[in-house]
Amino acid sequence: IRTGRDGLKITLKASYCFLLIQFFEYLMAPFSIADSVYGSIFFLLTGFHGFHVLVGTIYLRVCLHRHGLNHFTPTHHVGLETAIWYWHFVDVVWIFLYVFVYIWGGYRTPIILLISKFLLLIIRAILL
Repeated sequence: IRTGRDGLKITLKASYCFLLIQFFEYLMAPFSIADSVYGSIFFLLTGFHGFHVLVGTIYLRVCLHRHGLNHFTPTHHVGLETAIWYWHFVDVVWIFLYVFVYIWGGYRTPIILLISKFLLLIIRAILL
């Protein structure tokens, strides 16, 4: 990553992928929001998180547009900084949701297992 613009583009691509994966996960879920307590909690927690990812994606997209118009300077960049803080908060919340819903809850879909393996490969590549 050479510039802030590159970082925003990569983050936006990751958020688009996340939202697409969540959409397909909802389509493939073997339960509904009305089936059980777990279904209700699953869709409530992941749905609220997905909504916040969508809001963050829009926020980052606006920041990317403003970055292209040179609205941010080294002394005037509050909008970009708040978007970054918001996005990191959403990331940290996802770590807890992932542990709570997918690991502790025992819900494993083929797509989640594939993503988990991919993330482990990335982490290993970074650490080695």
